[in-house]
Amino acid sequence: MTVVVLANGDELEARGRSMLLRCIGRLDRVIPVLGEADAPEYWHRLHQMARLVADSPYVATK
Repeated sequence: MTVVVLANGDELEARGRSMLLRCIGRLDRVIPVLGEADAPEYWHRLHQMARLVADSPYVATK
């Protein structure tokens, strides 16, 4: 994602945001069923970061 953001003047294109939202949806389904051996803290942090990026005001609407 970083390369896409930097290449577009620090904006995440709508297509990239759509892809990110699909990943967030998958994490929403997987995180609740993770066991301790699956390092749920890591996946929860990843989910939080993805949500912050997706909700960023720097998302292009083009």
